[in-house]
Amino acid sequence: MAEPRLRDQAAHAFGWVAAARLLERVLGVGRIVILARLLAPQDFGAFGIALLALGTLERMSRPGLSIALVQRREGVTRYLDAVWTVLVLRSLAMAGLLYASRGIVAGFFESPQAAPLITGVAVATAIGGFTSLGLQLLQRELRLDRRFRAIAAASFADLLVTIPLAFLLRDAMALVYGMIARNVVLVVASFLVHPHRPRLTLRWGPLRDLKDFAVQGALHSWLFFVVEQGDDAFVGKIMGESALGIYVITYRVANILTQELARVLAEVTLPVLSRVQDDVEMLARGLREGVGAICAVVLPGATFLLIVAHPFIEIFLGAQWLDGVPTFRVLLAFGVLRVMSQSMEGGIIARGDMRFITRMLAVQLAVAVGAVIPLGLRFGLPGVAWGVVLSQLVAFVISLSHMAAIVGQERRHLVGASRGPVLGSALAAAVTYPLVFGPLAAVGSQVTLLLVAVLVFTPLYLVIAMPRLRVDIPTVMEVTVDRMWQAVTRKWGS
Repeated sequence: MAEPRLRDQAAHAFGWVAAARLLERVLGVGRIVILARLLAPQDFGAFGIALLALGTLERMSRPGLSIALVQRREGVTRYLDAVWTVLVLRSLAMAGLLYASRGIVAGFFESPQAAPLITGVAVATAIGGFTSLGLQLLQRELRLDRRFRAIAAASFADLLVTIPLAFLLRDAMALVYGMIARNVVLVVASFLVHPHRPRLTLRWGPLRDLKDFAVQGALHSWLFFVVEQGDDAFVGKIMGESALGIYVITYRVANILTQELARVLAEVTLPVLSRVQDDVEMLARGLREGVGAICAVVLPGATFLLIVAHPFIEIFLGAQWLDGVPTFRVLLAFGVLRVMSQSMEGGIIARGDMRFITRMLAVQLAVAVGAVIPLGLRFGLPGVAWGVVLSQLVAFVISLSHMAAIVGQERRHLVGASRGPVLGSALAAAVTYPLVFGPLAAVGSQVTLLLVAVLVFTPLYLVIAMPRLRVDIPTVMEVTVDRMWQAVTRKWGS
């Protein structure tokens, strides 16, 4: 496919994915802000235990077939029914295991409240397994406007069910009912947005072609889960429900921006980079500009939240969550490293090298175990956060080095487009922090301080970073900022 056409397809897809994730995160932030004032930390902790049980089964049994469908260059029609059948049976098996183990899990974490929540999560899991593969096909085809509609409908369903029930019940079961509503709507929407109609089948022969990639994808999924959720398990078991609730919420809030950007990039870059996987020049250019675009968004966001963490947490979550501020600050660094690591991993997966990703995650897991446990026991929640930061830093260095070797360039070249965001964030923070939290700290409310910080930090960052970004990531700037500006000027001109 010609480069300009692929670029336009990618830009269109990125816009729709970004819109979907932005909507989902806006709803998610509003949901957290409201629920944090209606439910106690132990409620979120108990629900976190239920999600941990689900995540354990989900990751340990994930076959890696969905990723294989997107990565594969040739047609995938003959695989679809067999893949969907495997996924349906897997979801039903997970639901049964969740229900059967609810008492064991609740007893292990000494959280009786978790048992009924696990039952509800099992119901949601059984329903969600029937989601059509049409969503994966839309990703493969870069027709993500239709995917947006399914995600948006599911997000609204979650919000519209969870919030009213939280007011009425003042119980974590409201979170479970929202999850069930979300999965019901997602299943229905997945059949409406794509014409593919899956059928159950026992003819699984075609799956042999996907075996190697799928096995490595499954190992990657399991290791990623252990790395991702091992800290939650440690906190929940050693520090208790309340500590887990604080850790889960601060983790989510600190990583909202980076997690969603990572998902947007994964949904768009995997099918795009898979099409150019043999052209190392285009691969290197895409990765370099991708890292620059990531840093342009993530670095200023994380830096700003770092300097305003205290008023931000107090305003949006409430004073009862202020104990999580030190942990929140550390997890901001984790989020930046994580999304940069995943950008490199996207290029490696597009090349089909899942074995390397698996080995890298094994190293990351070893570092996490060696760091999280001693640091957590010594320093509490901030120590746990520093442990995951260290493990993510190791993963980033490994993936960056491997990708640099693939494209035949130095590591600093692949991350060179981050210069503008680094300089802009650092200088904007250096001016904003002493001004806002120095002379103004004694005279303004927390809301006033936050607003002034935004008004000072944002223009400083843009003035410093934008000229450099136009040089370092011209394609990204053209298909995002320039096109949006042209659309605005046309609208106002008409």
